[in-house]
Amino acid sequence: MLRGMNVQSNCIIVFLICTIPVAAQTLSVSGGSGAPGSTVALSISLSSSGSTQLAGVQWDLTYPSTVLSPAPGTYWARGTAATAAGKQASCNLVKPGDIRCLVTGFNSTSIQDGVLATVTLQISASTTSTSAQVNLTGTSGTDSSGSPITMTGSDASITIDQPTGTASVLSIAQLASGGGWDTTLTLVNTGGAASEATLNFFDNDGNPLQLPLTFPQTPSSASQLVASTLDQTLNANSLLLMDSQQPGNPNTQVGSARLLTNGNVGGFAIFKYLQTGQEAVVHLQTSNAPSYMLAFDNTGVLATGLADVLQIAFLRGRIPEQNRWKALKQRGSTKTRFCVSVPDCLFATHPNAVEKRHGKSS
Repeated sequence: MLRGMNVQSNCIIVFLICTIPVAAQTLSVSGGSGAPGSTVALSISLSSSGSTQLAGVQWDLTYPSTVLSPAPGTYWARGTAATAAGKQASCNLVKPGDIRCLVTGFNSTSIQDGVLATVTLQISASTTSTSAQVNLTGTSGTDSSGSPITMTGSDASITIDQPTGTASVLSIAQLASGGGWDTTLTLVNTGGAASEATLNFFDNDGNPLQLPLTFPQTPSSASQLVASTLDQTLNANSLLLMDSQQPGNPNTQVGSARLLTNGNVGGFAIFKYLQTGQEAVVHLQTSNAPSYMLAFDNTGVLATGLADVLQIAFLRGRIPEQNRWKALKQRGSTKTRFCVSVPDCLFATHPNAVEKRHGKSS
């Protein structure tokens, strides 16, 4: 102890402000483009900074369900970054417009930057939109100990390549492939300039129909294709031949086709039953009448099949849902009427039939 001495102490307090880097984990989705009815593969990629290492990732891919949907079959695949880390990828449709994906594995290996997975979406064949937004939401991750890691997600746009110029919509009401049936399609550009043509195939429920196609005009090594949509540019005064037969398939695929074109492209289909040699020609045509009269004969042992001639109009939204037509037929009848607006159109039978339209008998 010091006595009789005045001791003065000076203290300086120093505040240190430190900036600590925060690890940023980001998921991004690639964009893409395609014509109505085609598929687009989207890549989901990881980009990270800092020392935090991911061992598992989850996200939701959201999109407008009226324009996009999961492609038929397995619509996701594991990416290179997930494969390198020994992880598995799986996706599940939570609801229309929302696909939830998970990348994880039975190991603690860190996932490096790169593509985690690809998700393939189908563009609606009937959409008139020129783009669709896709978003990554609900992004989350875990480290090797299972602790949660905050992540962010980005969005992207899919460009929808609608036919340029004034588009014509034509349809083939019937086609068949497999089970002894062979359909040959011919597209012809009678115009003086090249034209775009998009051909879509549909099953009897209006869903995309995957058909195997061969192209007799091209070398055999490059003439095989399985698709529900075909995009082609036809030069002036040229034609394109396609054939769908499936000789080894005992099951018959039945449906219809729609052609969108910005030029003078038309054509026809010839479908043949190989066992008997019977064949029929169906022309690409466009129709927008309020009703159609078709003759048929169901008497005795005869039976007549009626093709869904207005299906394409419904798919394009040209006929409102509430005005769906009905095909009304009766055994012993010789004609039937397809009606756009059912209350305005009843069916007629033979003989002594009364046909009623707009409340008036005739």
